[in-house]
Amino acid sequence: MWLTAGLPVKVKDVMRAPPPILTSKATLKEVAGKMWDERVDVVLITEDEKLIGITTWIDLAYAASKLSSDTPVTMFMTENPITIKGEEAISEAIRKMRTTKIEHLPIIDEKGKPLGIISIHHIYGILINIFEQLLGYKTET
Repeated sequence: MWLTAGLPVKVKDVMRAPPPILTSKATLKEVAGKMWDERVDVVLITEDEKLIGITTWIDLAYAASKLSSDTPVTMFMTENPITIKGEEAISEAIRKMRTTKIEHLPIIDEKGKPLGIISIHHIYGILINIFEQLLGYKTET
């Protein structure tokens, strides 16, 4: 297909790798520090290197308003997040994000180990590239 020339077509081509990760032993304070230090709005939570949860800045804001700073991340994370494999098509990632109304999608391997993350902002970048190809010129940012 002519439109995909030069455009990423697999999730692994646009994912942020490595993703921001903390273990299930992390606290609210550690999650906040990780987000601040890495300038991210999401952290993946693992146990024995396997993805068990995800927490976003919205989860963090709510937790910070109600819980103490030493509260375990497991008390405010989303358990068993929706995931995707790196070899899957970008269109499948978009479909999953749209139908489940999520903004972050962890990429995992066959054993459940997180390899990366894709966000709605990555999708915006892809759409900009598509429009630029369709229009035949680079749009201003």
